[in-house]
Amino acid sequence: MSESHKSEPPRTRLGWRIAPAAALFILTVSLYLPSLRNDFVYDDHELILNHPAPRSLADVWRVFTEPHFPKLPYYRPLARLTMVGQKFLHGDQPTPFHLFNALVMGTIAVLAYALYRSPGIDIAPGYSFLAAMLLAAHPIASSCVYPICSGRETSLPAVFAIAAVCSFLRHGAGWRAGAWLLFAAALLCKEQAAVVPGLFALADLLHISADPPGRSLRRWLLRYAPVAAVLMGYFAIRWRLFGGAGSHAVAVFEQPWGPPLAVLFTLQSTFAPFAELVYEPTAETWLSPWRALIVLAVVAIFALATSLVDTAARRRVAFWVGWFVLALLPTSNLLTQEAPFDERYGLLSLVAVAGAASTLATALSRRLATRAAMVVSAVVLMVACATITVHRARYFRDDVAFTTQWSRTDPSNYKPQSFIAYCYTKQGMPDRAAGHYRRAIAIHPQGYALYNNLGLLLAGHRRFAEAEAEFRRAIHVKPEKPDAYNNLGVLYTTQGRLNEAIAQFEIAMQRDPAAAQARSNLGAVLVSQGRLAEAETQFAQIARGNPHSAEAHYKLGHVLAREGKFAQARARLMRAIRIKPDYADAHYTLALVYSRQQRLREAAASYRRVLELAPDHLDAAHNLAWILATSRDRSLRNTREALHWARRAAEATGHGQYRVLDTLAASLAANGQFDEAQRWQAKAMMLAPESEQALLRARYELYQSRKTVH
Repeated sequence: MSESHKSEPPRTRLGWRIAPAAALFILTVSLYLPSLRNDFVYDDHELILNHPAPRSLADVWRVFTEPHFPKLPYYRPLARLTMVGQKFLHGDQPTPFHLFNALVMGTIAVLAYALYRSPGIDIAPGYSFLAAMLLAAHPIASSCVYPICSGRETSLPAVFAIAAVCSFLRHGAGWRAGAWLLFAAALLCKEQAAVVPGLFALADLLHISADPPGRSLRRWLLRYAPVAAVLMGYFAIRWRLFGGAGSHAVAVFEQPWGPPLAVLFTLQSTFAPFAELVYEPTAETWLSPWRALIVLAVVAIFALATSLVDTAARRRVAFWVGWFVLALLPTSNLLTQEAPFDERYGLLSLVAVAGAASTLATALSRRLATRAAMVVSAVVLMVACATITVHRARYFRDDVAFTTQWSRTDPSNYKPQSFIAYCYTKQGMPDRAAGHYRRAIAIHPQGYALYNNLGLLLAGHRRFAEAEAEFRRAIHVKPEKPDAYNNLGVLYTTQGRLNEAIAQFEIAMQRDPAAAQARSNLGAVLVSQGRLAEAETQFAQIARGNPHSAEAHYKLGHVLAREGKFAQARARLMRAIRIKPDYADAHYTLALVYSRQQRLREAAASYRRVLELAPDHLDAAHNLAWILATSRDRSLRNTREALHWARRAAEATGHGQYRVLDTLAASLAANGQFDEAQRWQAKAMMLAPESEQALLRARYELYQSRKTVH
């Protein structure tokens, strides 16, 4: 035998390890390619479309310092970081987001195969492949791919969780350290990953891991000390972000049927899934006697099969049963959660079901020689699941398709009606939006946000009387909440009813002293009434409560400038700019302050910065042109640049503003074009009010005299 031939077996073994993983990845990603045609839906608006792309490292770092979703105690920075990163790379193009989700599911399939082939589990290669593919093709998995955000929030932590267990099962300190790091990553993707240490402990207790600590308490403590450190750090961050509001209330005592129903829902979704999408259903929607019978039959088959295998196989089945229970605990309605039931909650549990089935198949095929029948059954199930999964892609085509299906399968739920109203609002279809809000209100008459949002919609289309009625209804439902009072105040401000507006803003602040928006709106009304000192008090309080808010410092700086407190105004405006360097309004107001202080060189620099950020900023162009054309400082004067900005300002206003034409005339005169300057000055005189005529005429005569001298 030749040397080259002798060296082939190791390469062949390596190929047999790589080929199944590559095939799994390609098949899984291919299965989900139809989703690349889909748009953004539902939560994608809040987490992707409504957020600007990051412009600096500070924007990226903010992901780790704020909640994942407004008004909910979710901290998922790594999952959100992927969305922020994609937003930076390709903006609001949905296709790459969907592709990323498909790639994540392909990775899950590969990791599941690696898990099933791990030492201590050792499922046969063929069954490992079929189990991993069945997992990836299952309709539960599709619920973690098609919706970009809510799907990724489940699939990405699953990647790290499965990888962590794979690492933990192997021998060596390096693998163990990798398991801790992967657990931390999973936890930073979603809170439910807190169960991963339980999977580690289960593997140790059942001697599935490579070197279990046995009965030594010292070894157990040393082994799990890093877990305690990760959890302590994680909960410290949560406490800093949420305080006491970061925990979920216990629900099981008020709704004791919640956990059993959650288990039944997951089993039903696993063994008898709906062909169509049934999104976040109520129990009345999903509970089905015949599907429950299928679940009982399959569980009985699993129990019977377990009784036929040897002790080692039973121990591995026990590991998968424990995995199933642990993975389900965070979403089993022990605690309150936004949606009591949804298929995506079952992804990690599905890993256990596929693992248990393939473990039993491996053991039974050795004893009963039924390998062919089990393979055929697995392939049939896989094809059936893949057919449902491909079919479901259409329900995520766009918001209309998604919410239409949601409301059709769950007509007693107000949420799809509310969301489609939001979508029609963004599309500029107020009548349709109002109709859906009213349908949602008919389903949920105590929906404070429904009345409030309908009021905002009507106010935005100047249907003031109807809007006021809706805000009043919102206040009647929840008089303790500040939002409707604030919105009512804005409505009165729009109508010029300023004293009534002030009263509403004050009520909003009584309901919530930290209601910065109501305080800001109150400050704006006070400014419009000339009550600048009172407005300063309001804006100063906002800035104290929000020291990292560029807008808070800008508004305070603006009112200080109106009061003539230029040094204080400059300090606030510069602080706003340090926080947000591309804040064009802050740069513009700072330029005005410099101008009032006769610091024209700094003013010109600030106006130039404004025009870099907002090239169409008319006032900045006009004011910069005036400084460059009329400054007595020869080193500052730049007549050519002045004329450039003056012409742009004049063209932007259609030559209809006398101050802009006055600046254009000054710029032309500075360039020695006195005929043209006189012509534009004459037009400025025609447009100007009588109070300005004398000054403009003096300039007109000056240009005429210089033309004569020239």
